[in-house]
Amino acid sequence: MFAKMNMSLLGLAAAALTTGVLLFTHDASADLFSQCGVKSGSTRFLDFETNKCGWVFDANRDWSVFSGNWTNRADQFGNDGNTSSNCLYDGVACGGNSVFLPRGFAVTWPNTVSSNRWTTSSSCVTSC
Repeated sequence: MFAKMNMSLLGLAAAALTTGVLLFTHDASADLFSQCGVKSGSTRFLDFETNKCGWVFDANRDWSVFSGNWTNRADQFGNDGNTSSNCLYDGVACGGNSVFLPRGFAVTWPNTVSSNRWTTSSSCVTSC
């Protein structure tokens, strides 16, 4: 499901550029879809350089507080949320450029994300 939607979301993400808590990490060796297990209600992400996965369930103003400092590290993101889309931001406190990530979709935005915010609206706002 994610593989087919990934390509269509890349275009959506490029257009969107203008406009919860990290659980744990583990070793991964391939990509988000085959190595980072789905955790219902989360957005999962993968860092290609370290082959580590992570998951967020809540809004997070600053990814540098996560163990290992995830600011500008993750490369691929998949939204496995139950009800909401997730907004990914290149700035802390949900500032700067953003990518709108609907439930069931995935996007590649390498070494950019510094904060996130869940939303039920159809676009991202600039604040957490």
